Amino acid sequence: MACGGRRASAHPRASYVAPLAASLLTYRHPPLHLVAGESTASGAYCVVANAPAYALDLPLAPGARADDGALDWLVFERGSLAALATYSWAVWRGAIWGATTCAWAAPRGSRWNAAAPVPVQTDGDPLGTTPVDVDVVPGALTLIRAGSD
Repeated sequence: MACGGRRASAHPRASYVAPLAASLLTYRHPPLHLVAGESTASGAYCVVANAPAYALDLPLAPGARADDGALDWLVFERGSLAALATYSWAVWRGAIWGATTCAWAAPRGSRWNAAAPVPVQTDGDPLGTTPVDVDVVPGALTLIRAGSD
């Protein structure tokens, strides 16, 4: 039993669902523009990933790797609740790459901007607002794993 007499959830990641849904229902979809070298993309939502799955093990960037020196980004072009529902269902099924309204790139550095300031999060924590410049520095982080013998 968890505190307060409630049972612990079988899926603790499910705690993401309600706040995420509330945020998306009130989001106004200012147009985003991303530039990475010669690649550009514009849309209503953007996910930048360094791992293939995110909350609830959603396969947002199945080709992303933490050790390749690149951040993979996915831009969803249409900004409406109907489009969001379509994208969400496609991501949930692992079929986002069949969607015709998304762009994909794997930049080492990029600039994210928007028509109006857009909140930016890093793994769910507020970072600030656009514009944002991102550079990838390969080998800048050393990881130590317990029991690696």
